[in-house]
Amino acid sequence: MSEQRIRPNTTLRIVRPGQEPSPDSGWLEYSVEERLAAVWELTKLCFAWSQKGNGEPRLHRSISRVLRTSR
Repeated sequence: MSEQRIRPNTTLRIVRPGQEPSPDSGWLEYSVEERLAAVWELTKLCFAWSQKGNGEPRLHRSISRVLRTSR
């Protein structure tokens, strides 16, 4: 069997019952901004599965204004 990878950016780990999962330090090399961007991409994909449109949440049209209380 060849070593052709179908998804080259994917890591697969098998954790069997009774075994401790190995630590995943792959994301530690990325900056906070890069990690947030990755999470946002996943969030958009989840919205696209559950809603129609482009997958980005929008404000409801019923909201007309926001009142701030004075302190």
